[in-house]
Amino acid sequence: MLPQPWASVVLVTASRDAGQRAAEVEADEHLGKPFELDALLDVVARHAA
Repeated sequence: MLPQPWASVVLVTASRDAGQRAAEVEADEHLGKPFELDALLDVVARHAA
């Protein structure tokens, strides 16, 4: 289990192909531009809970 408090790391990049890089830096999630507002809100809702 991770120590508390814990902050989620979500990468927002100019590349949809940066998913592998996100995994390398242990980001919790990746959003590639362009993205829909609903996709961003979904990510925020998942990590804010």
